[in-house]
Amino acid sequence: MGKRDNEDADEIHIWCTVWATRKYLELVIDEDDFILETDQFLRTQSGIWIRCEQLKEIVDAVNDFDTRLALRAEREFSAFNFERADTERLFRHFADAEKECNALLNVGDAGGNRRALALPAYDQALKASHLFNLLDARGVISVTERAAYIGRVRTMTKGCCEALLAGGQGRSA
Repeated sequence: MGKRDNEDADEIHIWCTVWATRKYLELVIDEDDFILETDQFLRTQSGIWIRCEQLKEIVDAVNDFDTRLALRAEREFSAFNFERADTERLFRHFADAEKECNALLNVGDAGGNRRALALPAYDQALKASHLFNLLDARGVISVTERAAYIGRVRTMTKGCCEALLAGGQGRSA
């Protein structure tokens, strides 16, 4: 194992430890109220003793880990979104999300007499909107295409709103 493998293993171990600590604290905090016994100790209703300084150290470690994880996520997703994402695949995903949104709203021949599903359709519209933003940020959509894509996203979200207001009975167009 190389140095990077050890760092990854350490990171995974830290994550698992933080997760287990969080679950323990959630269990203790959800089920019990803390009673301040002395300046240095807390006691739960079930009799679990926790040193105040220890609790502060645990909370600080969890917050530090959350910060490091958020920074790592920001770096990795930025690299993906602006450098490595396959733009042809993003175009296909946009078309798929649009098609699924329209199917859930019963647009076109696919609907029949089925009830429109406004919220899952809206989820697909949000995906399409996000994909449009990625494509736009990468500069692969021209000015004229941009207006057309915005119109397509608007049509999807408008259809979702109409279906929601109709109580899921279908799209009024």
